[in-house]
Formats: sequence, C-alpha cells, structure tokens
Amino acid sequence: MTNGEKYSDELAEVIMGGNFCENFLTPYILFPAGLSCCDRSCYRCLDLLKNFLKSEYVEPAIDWSKILVDTPILVSDTENDGWIKRHFAKIENGVVYAWNEGKTSFTAKAHECTGWYHAKLAEDE
Repeated sequence: MTNGEKYSDELAEVIMGGNFCENFLTPYILFPAGLSCCDRSCYRCLDLLKNFLKSEYVEPAIDWSKILVDTPILVSDTENDGWIKRHFAKIENGVVYAWNEGKTSFTAKAHECTGWYHAKLAEDE
C-alpha cells in the first residue's frame, strides 16, 4: 500500500475544506523530515508531496495515540543530535509533543509543551 492509498481520506478532507499546507503537508511530510513551510517555493512542497504519495507506506514503530500522558520519552530535533529526556504530552496531527523542561502534566500548564521532530520511548534505550 502506498502513502497515497493510506492517507486518501485525510487528503480528501483537507482538499474539500481544510488548509492543505497546515493540515496535511506540514504534519505528514515537512515536520517528520525536519522541514518547515518557507511560504515561497510551493514547487518544492509539491515535489515532496508527489514523492511521498508514491512511496510505500511504513507503519510507525510506535502508536503514539496509545501512549499514556507523562510516559518518559526521549526527543530530538535531528537524528544526529543527542536525545533529551522528557515526558509525553500528546500527539497532534502526527506530531509528538512533550512537556517543556522535564515537567509532567502535574507540574506544567496545558500550553507548556513542544512538538519534536524525533521521539522514542525512553524504555527502548
């Protein structure tokens, strides 16, 4: 199954009435690749989208929707950076969020979390 087949419902939804860049391109393609929208070169994004849709779908190693809030995780901006210890806050639009500064839901306010390019369970280390 290709990514185009896997994400056909999500694509149809944003095409019919959502913000395509914000609701599909950024969370599914740009953010996981460590990229962001440059608001200038939509051709670059269209090429990325075309390649993404043709590529074979790979099941994520972790189903973040089943991870409990405050579970210890490790996060990083790039695969080459060191891992930072954090606690899981939420998954939103395919982006993993962790509480800032090592806090938990008990010590942090709801908005005190950050999305990360790379995340994994701390117990995997």
